[in-house]
Amino acid sequence: MRRVLMMALVLLSPTLAMAGTVNVTVPDGTEVRLILKERMSSATAEQDQKVRFEVAEDVKLRGVTIIRAGAQAWGTVIETRRKGKFGKNGKLNFTIDFVKLVDDQNLRLSGAKSREGQNEYVKAGILTYATGGIGGLFVKGKDIEINAGTEYVLYTNGDRHLEIDMVLAAANSGR
Repeated sequence: MRRVLMMALVLLSPTLAMAGTVNVTVPDGTEVRLILKERMSSATAEQDQKVRFEVAEDVKLRGVTIIRAGAQAWGTVIETRRKGKFGKNGKLNFTIDFVKLVDDQNLRLSGAKSREGQNEYVKAGILTYATGGIGGLFVKGKDIEINAGTEYVLYTNGDRHLEIDMVLAAANSGR
């Protein structure tokens, strides 16, 4: 019986060690690498649309994993413009708002990303001049395309004191 109790304690010790909380300070400028999960285009994106990302690699502090590779991160489209006449290209601006920690808390990230194509104004102007005023109507810009799998590197803004619930972290490890 004593041997069975000792074996149970040995088997449970990793779980018992994970019990409780760990206090961690995420320092200003902590790097988080994210991967865009779905293709985005200025032709189809809508303002306030949610943008889904996944964490590319674990983020560890003091030997404690606070963000696991594969964790979800979310952003929001804040501005979009479709391509237009006279060589006006599309535009797509979005924020990357937060990432999920190991215990399912949100950690806010700072930063906005922007893509805007180089406009074809010169080409449109020359064509307009050469055709007596209407040629520029036929010069269209290009929509912005961002492929799934595009990687972004963001950094935390300011120190953030966290209390990581290691029981929840252990429970979420199988996700």
